Amino acid sequence: MVERSGGMRRMVLSSAVIVFGLVTAVMVAGTVLAQPSSTATNNPMQAPASIGVSPRAPQQADCNVPLSHPWVAFYDGRNFALPKICFEGSGLVNLTDYGWANRAQSINVSVNAGCFYDDEFGRGQSSCFKGAFRDNDLSSWNNRIVSFRIN
Repeated sequence: MVERSGGMRRMVLSSAVIVFGLVTAVMVAGTVLAQPSSTATNNPMQAPASIGVSPRAPQQADCNVPLSHPWVAFYDGRNFALPKICFEGSGLVNLTDYGWANRAQSINVSVNAGCFYDDEFGRGQSSCFKGAFRDNDLSSWNNRIVSFRIN
């Protein structure tokens, strides 16, 4: 099955990576996002404007056990108020897929580098960072993070 949305084709398939001519498709959670290969970038923290996910997207993790580096924990309220959601691993995540877009007000992060975006697929305005940190009030980024990329 193929659906068109803007310039992107979505297909539901069972394989992980498929190449069709000049289009590379990457599977994430059963959905394949196809995009022309010419949108590749050499900057690992900069997603091309129209590409969606990394082949190794961070996975949702249990927040109650020690997490493997790199990881990020988002909290629903200021001062690390619950509920929270955690991810570990490198790549790009759309928080919309987890019901967490525009919801985080505090964070705990342990990464090499990362960026938060105010739109899906690493688009829109961004706030980038390096290393580990905790922020109990995201201030101008409260209820604004829609996607993120970490490594």
